[in-house]
Amino acid sequence: FYAPALAESKELKHILETSSLALEALKKAKQVDMAIIGVGNPVTSSTWEELAYIHSAELKKLKELGVVGDAVASFFDATGKELSTDLTQRLMGVTIEDLRKVKNVIAVASGLDKILSIKALLMAGILDTIVIDQRMAEELSQSTEIENKGVE
Repeated sequence: FYAPALAESKELKHILETSSLALEALKKAKQVDMAIIGVGNPVTSSTWEELAYIHSAELKKLKELGVVGDAVASFFDATGKELSTDLTQRLMGVTIEDLRKVKNVIAVASGLDKILSIKALLMAGILDTIVIDQRMAEELSQSTEIENKGVE
């Protein structure tokens, strides 16, 4: 089954999401015991922009909202809270809220530009396991915020 991560319009998203193939795929995706996800930071190094999925006006709006990261079909702030914009309303797939129901969420990320993204998801209790580079691990180990939340 193929569907874009970002629909061209809210109307197209609705059409795609109501197809039986999409409904079944999304239902199964929400029932997994383990999810391995990538985490990005669309504000500092936007793959979305590089691939021309979003434009500078949309990126500016994300910055204004305080977006620090993206994962699955969600953009989120420093607390891990999903944010809603015209852009996010066209995203398709599993969301951060859906991940809360998954028993084991593993995030993979590298580069210090993604540290705020990883930190936000850890603080929100979304992630169970992280696979990160040494520099990010060193930075996270210095974070008193994470220690105070009981994340080890």
